[in-house]
Amino acid sequence: MWITECLERLNEISRTRAALLPEYRSLLSESSPIGYVSLVRRVLSNALAPDAQAAGTQTAAANAAASGALDAASGGLSHVSYGGTLGSVISGFSRLLGGARPTPASFGTVIVFAVGGITVGEVRDLKEVAKERGVKLLVGSTAVIDGNVIMRNLFPPIPGL
Repeated sequence: MWITECLERLNEISRTRAALLPEYRSLLSESSPIGYVSLVRRVLSNALAPDAQAAGTQTAAANAAASGALDAASGGLSHVSYGGTLGSVISGFSRLLGGARPTPASFGTVIVFAVGGITVGEVRDLKEVAKERGVKLLVGSTAVIDGNVIMRNLFPPIPGL
């Protein structure tokens, strides 16, 4: 039955959101005057927070979700360099001398890629966060989607229409 399938999909979405970090579970934000802050805006804001290294477990966990690069020693998000470059050698030596690992906010350009699609509103949110933090932003996605695409993917077609 159509309504049963819709409710099953909504329950699946609810279970998926419940598996997220606590700060990402709700669609509403108490700190926003409009009440709603998009998930991509929250994740990028946390990843580029100036105090991301020293912010503690909540921001560290959020940062880990954003990129999968959790630094267990410092509890924050760190840049993962891919071997053989002068930057990785210098970064390694500076850490040996007590320097902090670089974070995404340490770099001038941030790349965000959304698998499954991104809306124009989410791109706007990302651009606003990047502008606020003073970084360049490169956004990529497998598709640009709108409300019609979202509704088609969330809910099955109504029989007889």
